Amino acid sequence: MGLNFNVSVTNRLGGPTLEFPILTANIGGQHFTRPRDPDTQQYLVRQVYQYDLYWYDPDVGDYTGPIDSRRKNTICMIDDGNRGRRVFQCIADRLNPFYTCGGTNGVSRGWADDYFRGLQGQWSFIGDYTGSFMLIATLDPDNDLQRTDIPDSGRDGNPDNNYSMLFFDWDGSTLANVDNVLSFDPGAVCP
Repeated sequence: MGLNFNVSVTNRLGGPTLEFPILTANIGGQHFTRPRDPDTQQYLVRQVYQYDLYWYDPDVGDYTGPIDSRRKNTICMIDDGNRGRRVFQCIADRLNPFYTCGGTNGVSRGWADDYFRGLQGQWSFIGDYTGSFMLIATLDPDNDLQRTDIPDSGRDGNPDNNYSMLFFDWDGSTLANVDNVLSFDPGAVCP
């Protein structure tokens, strides 16, 4: 997943608000089909991401917080070729997505799902804080994809790479020094 594409600060939440997209790439060894609860048949991963925003406190010499924490509700998971094609060449080579919002939910191996900036929940409140920040995005915060009662195609083979950290500076008017730290090798997206 990656966070540093088209990041901005707006006043969406009544004060300085970091808005960001996130691109969820399937770098696993198989296609991912969004699993359903075996008892209720409801989709699992109802909240696909948790976003935690931390502020660097110079008096403490470390990041404190989170000063804001939010969950991203999941509508659907799809093979999204729009922004994914611009980021990963292998997606550009594939013309026909398999997973769609109106059909089977999931992300094919080597594809990505795009939660674009401005989409509901793609923001974090900065408020009156200035200085250095760290935003941590955690995929599947409730570990639904580790359940043993769902099919293998709906399990996450490696939950250790389900996060991304975005570092940035905000002085009250200008966003600067935006740096994304991924939990995986971006070259692993294209099989």
